[in-house]
Parts: sequence; C-alpha cells; structure tokens
Amino acid sequence: MALKPVTVSQLNEYISRVLTTDPLLGNISVAGEISNLKYHSSGHVYFSMVDENSKINCFLPSSCFNRLNYELGDGLEVVVHG
Repeated sequence: MALKPVTVSQLNEYISRVLTTDPLLGNISVAGEISNLKYHSSGHVYFSMVDENSKINCFLPSSCFNRLNYELGDGLEVVVHG
C-alpha cells in the first residue's frame, strides 16, 4: 500500500521533531572537510562537509559566521556542532 504524500510543512515538522527529541541528533558534532564554500550576499555561508565516502550540505547563518575567529576555506578540516 502506497503512503499518502505529505506536505512540505508536515515533513519539516517531522524532521524537526526527530532532531529535537533524538538524544544523538539533537546535540551532535561532525568532523569533515569543507568543500564548495559559497558566501552569499546576505552574509550566510553555504558549503558541503565531506569525508572519503560521503557529503552533507551545510548552512551557516550570518549571525554565527560573524562570531567565527578563523577564516573558512575549501579543504579546511572542521568539527561542527548542531
């Protein structure tokens, strides 16, 4: 039996609920290398974090970017928390 499609809002609410209630995902640090770094005119930063096998897309709000004490760059090994 096929599942009924959900709306974008329903999907976002579900993902938010999972992320905030899962003890691992609600407070996680991830190590990887910055790739495809893009600075948007709004001040936000978009990039991928990669390792030898996988990639995740990332968003850094301008309010957080402005508090960094170092320069971001492709190839930089980082640990991010979220």
